[in-house]
Amino acid sequence: MPQDQGAVAQEMLRHEKWLRGVLQPLVRDHAQLDDVVQQVFVATLVHTPRNLDNARGWLLRVALNELGMRRRRRRVRERKRHILIAPVSAPPADIDVMRSDSDAFVRRAIGELRSPYREVLDLHYLHDVSLRHVADALDRPPATVRSQAARGRGLLRTTLEALALG
Repeated sequence: MPQDQGAVAQEMLRHEKWLRGVLQPLVRDHAQLDDVVQQVFVATLVHTPRNLDNARGWLLRVALNELGMRRRRRRVRERKRHILIAPVSAPPADIDVMRSDSDAFVRRAIGELRSPYREVLDLHYLHDVSLRHVADALDRPPATVRSQAARGRGLLRTTLEALALG
Protein backbone atom coordinates (compact mmCIF):
# COMPACT_ATOMS: atom_id res chain seq x y z
CA MET A 1 0.00 0.00 0.00
CA PRO A 2 1.89 3.11 -1.21
CA GLN A 3 1.66 6.16 1.03
CA ASP A 4 3.74 8.90 -0.62
CA GLN A 5 2.24 10.95 -3.46
CA GLY A 6 4.76 9.70 -6.01
CA ALA A 7 3.79 6.10 -5.39
CA VAL A 8 0.09 6.98 -5.41
CA ALA A 9 0.49 8.88 -8.69
CA GLN A 10 2.28 5.91 -10.28
CA GLU A 11 -0.47 3.56 -9.09
CA MET A 12 -3.17 5.83 -10.52
CA LEU A 13 -1.35 6.29 -13.84
CA ARG A 14 -1.34 2.50 -14.21
CA HIS A 15 -5.14 2.71 -14.48
CA GLU A 16 -5.35 5.70 -16.88
CA LYS A 17 -6.04 3.63 -20.03
CA TRP A 18 -8.76 1.66 -18.23
CA LEU A 19 -10.33 4.89 -16.89
CA ARG A 20 -10.35 6.47 -20.36
CA GLY A 21 -12.00 3.36 -21.79
CA VAL A 22 -14.74 3.44 -19.16
CA LEU A 23 -15.39 7.19 -19.50
CA GLN A 24 -15.27 7.42 -23.31
CA PRO A 25 -18.95 6.52 -23.86
CA LEU A 26 -20.01 8.97 -21.14
CA VAL A 27 -18.39 12.15 -22.48
CA ARG A 28 -19.13 14.32 -25.50
CA ASP A 29 -15.64 14.65 -26.98
CA HIS A 30 -11.97 13.84 -26.52
CA ALA A 31 -11.21 17.23 -24.92
CA GLN A 32 -13.82 16.66 -22.21
CA LEU A 33 -12.39 13.19 -21.62
CA ASP A 34 -8.92 14.69 -21.14
CA ASP A 35 -10.32 17.30 -18.73
CA VAL A 36 -12.17 14.74 -16.63
CA VAL A 37 -9.19 12.39 -16.42
CA GLN A 38 -6.95 15.31 -15.47
CA GLN A 39 -9.37 16.40 -12.72
CA VAL A 40 -9.49 12.83 -11.40
CA PHE A 41 -5.71 12.72 -11.10
CA VAL A 42 -5.62 16.16 -9.47
CA ALA A 43 -8.22 14.94 -6.96
CA THR A 44 -6.08 11.85 -6.37
CA LEU A 45 -3.07 13.98 -5.49
CA VAL A 46 -5.06 16.43 -3.36
CA HIS A 47 -7.12 13.79 -1.54
CA THR A 48 -4.81 10.79 -1.49
CA PRO A 49 -6.80 7.61 -0.86
CA ARG A 50 -5.78 5.74 2.28
CA ASN A 51 -6.19 2.35 0.71
CA LEU A 52 -5.36 1.54 -2.90
CA ASP A 53 -6.71 -2.01 -2.82
CA ASN A 54 -9.64 -0.84 -4.94
CA ALA A 55 -7.93 1.93 -6.94
CA ARG A 56 -10.18 1.46 -9.97
CA GLY A 57 -13.32 1.77 -7.88
CA TRP A 58 -12.00 4.94 -6.26
CA LEU A 59 -10.99 6.44 -9.62
CA LEU A 60 -14.36 5.59 -11.15
CA ARG A 61 -16.29 7.15 -8.26
CA VAL A 62 -14.23 10.36 -8.48
CA ALA A 63 -14.66 10.46 -12.28
CA LEU A 64 -18.44 9.97 -12.07
CA ASN A 65 -18.68 12.72 -9.45
CA GLU A 66 -16.69 15.03 -11.72
CA LEU A 67 -18.96 14.26 -14.69
CA GLY A 68 -22.04 14.90 -12.55
CA MET A 69 -20.70 18.27 -11.41
CA ARG A 70 -19.86 19.25 -14.99
CA ARG A 71 -23.36 18.33 -16.18
CA ARG A 72 -24.99 20.32 -13.37
CA ARG A 73 -22.84 23.37 -14.14
CA ARG A 74 -23.68 23.08 -17.85
CA ARG A 75 -27.43 22.89 -17.10
CA VAL A 76 -27.22 25.97 -14.89
CA ARG A 77 -25.33 27.88 -17.60
CA GLU A 78 -27.90 26.85 -20.22
CA ARG A 79 -30.77 27.89 -17.96
CA LYS A 80 -29.15 31.27 -17.32
CA ARG A 81 -28.49 31.72 -21.04
CA HIS A 82 -32.12 30.87 -21.81
CA ILE A 83 -33.34 33.43 -19.27
CA LEU A 84 -31.05 36.12 -20.65
CA ILE A 85 -31.99 35.42 -24.25
CA ALA A 86 -35.74 34.95 -23.71
CA PRO A 87 -37.71 37.76 -25.35
CA VAL A 88 -39.47 40.09 -22.98
CA SER A 89 -42.85 41.30 -24.07
CA ALA A 90 -45.18 43.60 -22.24
CA PRO A 91 -48.29 41.87 -20.91
CA PRO A 92 -51.66 43.08 -22.17
CA ALA A 93 -53.14 45.92 -20.10
CA ASP A 94 -56.08 43.83 -18.87
CA ILE A 95 -53.79 41.15 -17.45
CA ASP A 96 -53.13 43.34 -14.39
CA VAL A 97 -56.86 43.43 -13.67
CA MET A 98 -57.06 39.66 -14.05
CA ARG A 99 -54.09 39.19 -11.72
CA SER A 100 -55.56 41.42 -9.03
CA ASP A 101 -58.88 39.56 -9.25
CA SER A 102 -57.19 36.17 -8.97
CA ASP A 103 -54.95 37.44 -6.13
CA ALA A 104 -58.03 38.55 -4.19
CA PHE A 105 -59.65 35.18 -4.88
CA VAL A 106 -56.60 33.28 -3.57
CA ARG A 107 -56.29 35.59 -0.52
CA ARG A 108 -59.92 34.93 0.33
CA ALA A 109 -59.43 31.16 -0.03
CA ILE A 110 -56.31 31.18 2.18
CA GLY A 111 -58.20 33.23 4.76
CA GLU A 112 -60.83 30.49 5.01
CA LEU A 113 -58.31 27.76 5.86
CA ARG A 114 -57.82 26.38 9.39
CA SER A 115 -55.18 27.88 11.62
CA PRO A 116 -51.86 26.10 11.05
CA TYR A 117 -52.34 25.95 7.27
CA ARG A 118 -53.58 29.54 6.94
CA GLU A 119 -50.47 31.03 8.60
CA VAL A 120 -48.02 28.91 6.63
CA LEU A 121 -49.63 29.51 3.22
CA ASP A 122 -50.22 33.20 3.95
CA LEU A 123 -46.55 33.81 4.75
CA HIS A 124 -45.24 31.54 2.01
CA TYR A 125 -47.46 32.48 -0.94
CA LEU A 126 -48.84 35.92 -0.18
CA HIS A 127 -45.73 37.38 1.46
CA ASP A 128 -43.16 35.37 -0.52
CA VAL A 129 -41.36 33.97 2.54
CA SER A 130 -39.37 30.73 2.14
CA LEU A 131 -40.62 27.73 4.10
CA ARG A 132 -37.41 27.74 6.14
CA HIS A 133 -38.05 31.33 7.18
CA VAL A 134 -41.72 30.57 7.81
CA ALA A 135 -40.59 27.84 10.23
CA ASP A 136 -38.35 30.35 12.01
CA ALA A 137 -41.08 33.00 12.14
CA LEU A 138 -43.70 30.60 13.51
CA ASP A 139 -41.21 28.83 15.78
CA ARG A 140 -42.03 25.43 14.28
CA PRO A 141 -39.74 22.67 13.03
CA PRO A 142 -39.04 22.97 9.27
CA ALA A 143 -40.43 19.48 8.60
CA THR A 144 -43.70 20.45 10.29
CA VAL A 145 -43.97 23.58 8.16
CA ARG A 146 -43.29 21.61 4.98
CA SER A 147 -46.04 19.12 5.95
CA GLN A 148 -48.45 21.93 6.78
CA ALA A 149 -47.67 23.60 3.44
CA ALA A 150 -48.33 20.35 1.55
CA ARG A 151 -51.58 19.66 3.40
CA GLY A 152 -52.55 23.31 3.16
CA ARG A 153 -52.14 23.25 -0.64
CA GLY A 154 -54.57 20.34 -0.81
CA LEU A 155 -57.07 22.18 1.39
CA LEU A 156 -56.54 25.37 -0.62
CA ARG A 157 -57.29 23.51 -3.84
CA THR A 158 -60.57 22.23 -2.35
CA THR A 159 -61.43 25.70 -1.01
CA LEU A 160 -60.72 27.37 -4.37
CA GLU A 161 -62.92 24.85 -6.15
CA ALA A 162 -65.75 25.43 -3.64
CA LEU A 163 -65.45 29.22 -4.00
CA ALA A 164 -65.40 28.96 -7.79
CA LEU A 165 -68.55 26.83 -7.83
CA GLY A 166 -70.49 28.72 -5.21
